[in-house]
Amino acid sequence: MAKRTKFPLWGASLVLVAVVAAAGLPAISAQAQPTIATPDYVAPERWSVRGEGVDLRVWVRRPEKPIAAVLFVHGRTWSALPNFDLNVPGENVSVLRSFASRGFAAYAMDLPGYGETPRGASGMLSPQEAARAVRAVLTAIEAREKVKPVLVGYSRGSQVALLTSATYPDSHSMLVLYGFPGLGYASQPGAPLAPAGPRRAPTTLAAAASDFIVQDAASPAVVEAYAKAAVKADPVRMDWEREEVFATVDPSLVKAPTLLLQGVSDPIAVTERQAVVFARLGTQARGWTVLPGADHAAHVERAHGAWVAAIIDFFELNGGRR
Repeated sequence: MAKRTKFPLWGASLVLVAVVAAAGLPAISAQAQPTIATPDYVAPERWSVRGEGVDLRVWVRRPEKPIAAVLFVHGRTWSALPNFDLNVPGENVSVLRSFASRGFAAYAMDLPGYGETPRGASGMLSPQEAARAVRAVLTAIEAREKVKPVLVGYSRGSQVALLTSATYPDSHSMLVLYGFPGLGYASQPGAPLAPAGPRRAPTTLAAAASDFIVQDAASPAVVEAYAKAAVKADPVRMDWEREEVFATVDPSLVKAPTLLLQGVSDPIAVTERQAVVFARLGTQARGWTVLPGADHAAHVERAHGAWVAAIIDFFELNGGRR
């Protein structure tokens, strides 16, 4: 069972953090256990949603009769497929497969300039443009599934998801901030300044594997598969502009039930930054789950099952709002 630990917020209110027991991850119930991927890989559905001047690529796995819908938004460097539909024979690491097996219509989008979504006319991506792209896909999913989707943002995608939730509060039913870097992380002291124009720097296998920090958190096969899939999908880094906008987001504008989710050894999702946002959220329906033995890539590590269960448990705890 998960235990709850209280953390003081600088003498203010207390934050409740749900921590999965470190002494061995608890077995997930038969009902909650996601389906193991098989070597006979079947590609997800390729879907297209019209954005601002570009067609947004969306990847989909859905059961015959979905009970809910969820949209996953990737991070700063790597797009949807490496993160959310990684195929490793014998390994249970596909987020889309796991959620589809639990009855969710599972969607993962490529933001402009990532994966199969082309760059916009400027060649750059701003936080506001990213949020509008996410809203467009959320709207399309709701029209298709007849339910408001859950919105899950990962790393930079969680910053985009927070901005989307604060700007378009009626676009989703629940918010998950996973691997959240914090408010204005890109504009903090020591962070690199945004380039004056598109740089299109090449990506590398070493960079793709750099988020796997905890020893034995993932098998060598998973790390290798992730790195290869990431560089194949995104051989050139997308360039961002106006990143300081992330520092202006007001968490009190977020009204949807919100879960913060992090690996305990994630150097990007620093706990102090999580606490700031958690305390300022505009909803009392909020949770904070920390996964032991995991880092910034918990969703494709051995913690995958616990990661999936944390999101679904929070969804069900909040009435499975659809």
